Amino acid sequence: MFRRILISMAPAVLAAFSAAPALAQPSSPSFEIRIANTAPPHARYEQITQRPDHDSVWIKGYWNWEGSRWGWANGRWERPEQPSHTWVAARYVKEGKAWRYEPPHWSHQQVTEGDEYRHWKQEHHHS
Repeated sequence: MFRRILISMAPAVLAAFSAAPALAQPSSPSFEIRIANTAPPHARYEQITQRPDHDSVWIKGYWNWEGSRWGWANGRWERPEQPSHTWVAARYVKEGKAWRYEPPHWSHQQVTEGDEYRHWKQEHHHS
């Protein structure tokens, strides 16, 4: 009985999945400025591996604020979408007793203030 139900549903499921790519729009990644309560650790030493091709760019490893702690993102080779795109490294800026973290990104990607950072800024900057 279960097999008969699965077989009868197969055409509808296949139709739904085949229509999905036509409806799906790739969204641009969101890069949000966040606030950390501790300084990022010192960068780790990394051995740069052999460049895979002429177009690839080495992305240095960096500390990423993961909401309550710093997590290390290993360095890697990446190929920019366009030759004119450049890599913008992560930035860590001391603000009072906290650290403003701007995530790394390609030059064509936009970094915005995240909700957490906006709320923190409203509470700590009395202008």
